[in-house]
Amino acid sequence: EEEEEDEEEEEEEGDMELAWNLMENARLCYEEDGNYPIELANVYETLGDFNSEHANFDAALDDLAKCLAILEAELEADDRRLAGVLCSMSVAYQFTDQPEKALEGCTRAIAICTARVARLKTSDAAAIAAMAAAGAGAETDPALLLAAAKAELEQIGAAIADLRAREEELRDLVSEDDSTREQIKRAFAAIG
Repeated sequence: EEEEEDEEEEEEEGDMELAWNLMENARLCYEEDGNYPIELANVYETLGDFNSEHANFDAALDDLAKCLAILEAELEADDRRLAGVLCSMSVAYQFTDQPEKALEGCTRAIAICTARVARLKTSDAAAIAAMAAAGAGAETDPALLLAAAKAELEQIGAAIADLRAREEELRDLVSEDDSTREQIKRAFAAIG
């Protein structure tokens, strides 16, 4: 049984290494070609997620920052993908003991989601245009685009609630850090 477990672990590690190599090759191809920015962003996001899962948060932040830069240049300012990458970065920042940056990422993600909700709620025509611009599966039927917009509104509403709870936790964490720093400063000042 132990041998089987060892073989399974080795096979899993081999699969992970193969997946990593494939993503690195895709990154090199897309970087060299230069004509597929969204695909390159997808690769960076996947590499960032992979690094996060393996607790390599500095590398994850580097990959996710590259992904975010591409997406900010290519997508509309209220695209949900931006918020998703910012959330991933927020988690990585928290694990690298940078709560201020984690809070900043979370707050930006909330702002993006809020802007998206406002845009989708403006009018049916605005919602249809927003979904078409986001490439809702190359769909052109206005009724289906409107249905997709309503579904997205529900999803974003739930995400905003979760993000606000996370934002509050991060605010508390930053506040605790500030308080601890002040206590340390006072202690050193008292020592003289």
